[in-house]
Amino acid sequence: MNATARAPRSRPGRTGFALLELLVALAIFAVIAAVAYRGIASVTQARENIAAHALRLKEVQLAVAMMERDLRQAAARPIRGAYGEVLPALVGARSQLELSCYGFGSAYNEKRSLLDRIGYAHGGGELARLSYPVLDRAPQTQVARRPLLDGVQAMRLRYLDPANRWLESWPPVDRTADPQALPRAVELVLRLDDYGEIRRVVELVDFPPALVATAP
Repeated sequence: MNATARAPRSRPGRTGFALLELLVALAIFAVIAAVAYRGIASVTQARENIAAHALRLKEVQLAVAMMERDLRQAAARPIRGAYGEVLPALVGARSQLELSCYGFGSAYNEKRSLLDRIGYAHGGGELARLSYPVLDRAPQTQVARRPLLDGVQAMRLRYLDPANRWLESWPPVDRTADPQALPRAVELVLRLDDYGEIRRVVELVDFPPALVATAP
């Protein structure tokens, strides 16, 4: 017998992956993808939370700044009510107030009053700014209500009189008050769902009209 003919044939080289190896690779890839997805989702959620907190902080700062600005611009100007009665320059209670205040000139040189009648009120978990189109009202005068801030648990206002006494309302009820009289200062306390208690004490100064700032 020919020895050459009996020699075993060489086996061809092995190529590709076995099924078990492919399954292991897929499992490892799935684990890595799940970990990566969790990481990306966590980063995305953190960014959304930061953006929401920043927006909320901006809303709180804007509402408080607007109240402080209006109080500092308070004007000793009584008004006429819808039926001709005299209303004080500032009328305040524990959770709302209304006052005359100096406004700002128009950026487009439009003619407008230098005085506004505005107010603030708390109710239903919301702080709102009230504005009137005129100072001296008529029976048909309508007030415009603009929501400023939600999530407000409570608002407390107090008023400092000339004798340095903090009062729960203004004008004082223990004597006949001058309708032009303003408190020396107003204490504002807001209790929010997320930021807790915010307290400001704003000193009131009656600026003469010549010193009213004009918007650029």
